[in-house]
Amino acid sequence: MTVKEYVIHQLESYPRLCRDIDTLEFELKSLEPFDTQQTGELIESLTFAHPAEAPVQNSRISDKTAVIALSYHTIGMEQTREARLNISVQLEAYKLLVNRMNTYLCALQPDDAAVLRKHYFEGLSWQSIADAEHHCIRTVIKRRERGMSRLIELYERLARLGALSSIDRSL
Repeated sequence: MTVKEYVIHQLESYPRLCRDIDTLEFELKSLEPFDTQQTGELIESLTFAHPAEAPVQNSRISDKTAVIALSYHTIGMEQTREARLNISVQLEAYKLLVNRMNTYLCALQPDDAAVLRKHYFEGLSWQSIADAEHHCIRTVIKRRERGMSRLIELYERLARLGALSSIDRSL
């Protein structure tokens, strides 16, 4: 993949990455209720534990239920930990891509960045952007080309440093 292809891919992926970040943050937060205190209360009730004032009467009920609950609790906690880790890793990777694009867009001329944002992030056509800003299409294309050139330059710098593994550095 060339740097230009990579930049276009990043611009086109930006809205999806933002939605994915929101989804991953929701999923990470939804794992919070599965904590030791909440599951500990469930296990305690399954072991038929009672306060010290109310001793448990002898019965024929087995403690297998508690053993099974503890086993599932341990497995559940491990799976939740792994899920949190996987979500966190993916979330940080997506945030890096989005923050990098935002930072580099801020390095462009404001008019150039605005044209790229409107087209790639808001889905407007080049002609729609020209009409909305009361400019001719040539002005919008000029801003697009100038902005893309600068973005490609910034990403080429990263590629030379080896920070973009998907870029073919031999080009």
